[in-house]
Amino acid sequence: MTIHSVWFWAPMHMLQAYPMTRVLPLPDFIIPFAHLMWVPMYLAEHWTGLADPVVTAFTFSESYAIPFSALILFSFWYFCHKQSNNKTLVKIMIVLYFGFLAMSVNGWFGFIGSPKKTYEDQIAANADPEFNRHHTLLHVWYLACLWIASLTVPFEKLATGGKAKNDTQSDDKSQYTYSSITNPEVNIESGMQD
Repeated sequence: MTIHSVWFWAPMHMLQAYPMTRVLPLPDFIIPFAHLMWVPMYLAEHWTGLADPVVTAFTFSESYAIPFSALILFSFWYFCHKQSNNKTLVKIMIVLYFGFLAMSVNGWFGFIGSPKKTYEDQIAANADPEFNRHHTLLHVWYLACLWIASLTVPFEKLATGGKAKNDTQSDDKSQYTYSSITNPEVNIESGMQD
């Protein structure tokens, strides 16, 4: 089966960026920036031959997006392992992820789903039904490894965990105590008894 709709691949790429960036420091900056960097990689892999600007995306992807994604990937595995509540599972996911990466890059066991090095080769690969099957497997495998590992990091350990609050909340911790709810004599505004 050849995937003719280029939109089929968009979520496969975008869903990889979030689990890798959610465990990193500065998530308010890194999460949107990583999603923006994943767009040229998506275009370079799946829009090749469909529009002239994709050649620029392919070049940009090779020069900047792939090194950036490698930096994010290694940072992800480091921070994920460091913050995880299940370090053994993260280690298993690291082995499965990089084992599959080595298999896909080197073509072991006849696997041909890895993105190609040249624009022309990528155009030919996108038209190949076997490449599409293998490339789908590659994305699903990576998504599973990344999400399983990422979800072993509890929310409290994330850079935003437990710190997110809206503008209407006060920094006064005594404002919302159990006693202020159960004892009507307590002034909720000040946390003090009248």
